[in-house]
Amino acid sequence: TTDVLLSPCPFTPGSTIAETHFLFLGLRRLRESDLTLGRWVQEHRSHGDIRMFNNIGYGVFSNRFLETRWYLMPLAAIQGTQDHTFEKQLRLLPPEYEVPRVVAEVIKLTLAFLCLDVRYHEDSIAMCIDQTSPGHLGVGRFGKNGMSVFRVDNNRVAPDIFVAASRRLPV
Repeated sequence: TTDVLLSPCPFTPGSTIAETHFLFLGLRRLRESDLTLGRWVQEHRSHGDIRMFNNIGYGVFSNRFLETRWYLMPLAAIQGTQDHTFEKQLRLLPPEYEVPRVVAEVIKLTLAFLCLDVRYHEDSIAMCIDQTSPGHLGVGRFGKNGMSVFRVDNNRVAPDIFVAASRRLPV
């Protein structure tokens, strides 16, 4: 894993992965419940700086939980993936990366804020692998009022819609 952290970041020339990514251990279960988006929000409801806005409803996430594994995810929006459809964004990722679930992206943004006191994706949306009709879900607009989960049509192209990513680490 040290080799991966010290290797060049594929998204930020001149920087290492250790400088541009956030590493955390994802847990499948938290206090005997699957760690879903609804569960994470419930755990952090009392924290004044972290609010979740979700007009989709948490029921859509009830069977979408975090996996127990290490997550190594870029902190900032991945430049070069905006202004493309979701399918094209997928093809722009290096093969060692995958698109994470909404719950992983929300946890990354929350933990990065709590550890680094920085709100990433203030002006952007990071597209995730979770699907609803007619598109995929994205996380972003993490400002002083909280962050949001958005439903975005797969064919929508915009300068503020990027793809989220998580690097697969060897076990």
